[in-house]
Amino acid sequence: MRHLSRKVVLVVTGIATALMLINVTNRTVIDKTGLAGLYDIKLEWAPVLTTAIEEQLGLRLVSTKAPLEVLVIDHVERPSEN
Repeated sequence: MRHLSRKVVLVVTGIATALMLINVTNRTVIDKTGLAGLYDIKLEWAPVLTTAIEEQLGLRLVSTKAPLEVLVIDHVERPSEN
């Protein structure tokens, strides 16, 4: 079986931002690292992203449940012509 290699290079203002940008697991990433500042992140993975994050960045993604703010739009109408 052949696995495609993926590569990403980012300059971001937070670890969580970077992880959200490259997150292919379709899950929300909550930053609990306490790290701040500007980060130049280079990451290459094939086939498992979480393994690459741990081995190359020294970060571990942990699946957990946490409260999140959600905006729900349940109705939309066109504005009147007035």
